[in-house]
Amino acid sequence: MLQDIVLVFRWLMLASGILLGASISLSDLRAKQGQTLLLGFGPAKLRFAMVASLAALMFTLIAEMAIRSWLQYQAFAAGGPGQYLLPPHQPISYFLNYATFHFVLWRALGLALGVLVLAGLLVKWPKSAALQQRLSIGEIYLLAFGIAAAGWPNLLVFIVAAAALYATILFALTLWAFLRKQGAMPRFPVALPLTLALIPALLFGAPILDALNLDFLRISLFSF
Repeated sequence: MLQDIVLVFRWLMLASGILLGASISLSDLRAKQGQTLLLGFGPAKLRFAMVASLAALMFTLIAEMAIRSWLQYQAFAAGGPGQYLLPPHQPISYFLNYATFHFVLWRALGLALGVLVLAGLLVKWPKSAALQQRLSIGEIYLLAFGIAAAGWPNLLVFIVAAAALYATILFALTLWAFLRKQGAMPRFPVALPLTLALIPALLFGAPILDALNLDFLRISLFSF
């Protein structure tokens, strides 16, 4: 039951990220065609996608943590050794600390890192022409969204997958341009690899970390 609930949340996060990535890609396409973007946010549809993805992310994060904590409480209360971790044997603060460590902390770390990345890049973006050439405002939001949605340590899968996809696509396009003896390539949007990287990070993050023997990075066994 728990796995089914978590999977539903993952798919909702993934759908929100794909919606955001598609909206950013369409917005960049409009910009290349000469249409003005308001501070890089694009048309109303892009702003709606950003708000909708943020709302979906916060809803799924809060719901997942709350449901996991509640189901664990019910499991302890059903009997066995777990009942001695609840009142009246232990203060309720004991269970709250348990739930925070197992179900909240890894999510809170991912959200905090996503906010830090978002804030840092948004502060630097208007002052850096090099950063503006590499990332649009929408792509910065998408990067922060992926980090927050993946959580710790699955966000490492997201970042590495996005970087690998971007490098692969860029290499292929550069080789194609060289063979066709074309000039310098325009900036390739980062939105596509960031969007594709959500798939392994959100759906297969834990198995990938296990396969790479990086499961020790987990804060708890429930960091999946």
